[in-house]
Amino acid sequence: MIGRGVKDESQRLRLQSQAVRADAMRTRIMAAHTFCGVAERQAQWESVDAARRTLSTAWHTVEEIERHIQEPHHIDEKAAVTLKELLMRLEERASRLQGELDRLP
Repeated sequence: MIGRGVKDESQRLRLQSQAVRADAMRTRIMAAHTFCGVAERQAQWESVDAARRTLSTAWHTVEEIERHIQEPHHIDEKAAVTLKELLMRLEERASRLQGELDRLP
């Protein structure tokens, strides 16, 4: 019986860690949206170079999250689907903004 208790606890901890990782990735995606917003304001009021540097932080987050989503057992499948959708929206926003910045001097 001791083995089963350890196995159950191990499973519980694994699921808990997957949930925590998914929450952390969701938070990082939301932070990257904030960086996109900052970059939009920088392009409008400050400098295009500053906006490009800020936007690069959002792109870095996209790359990191994509890599983590692909890792087996890192997060559960349901969370992966949700995170992929959130990540797709972030990529669309960052791409749109990148296109706008690329047209500026």
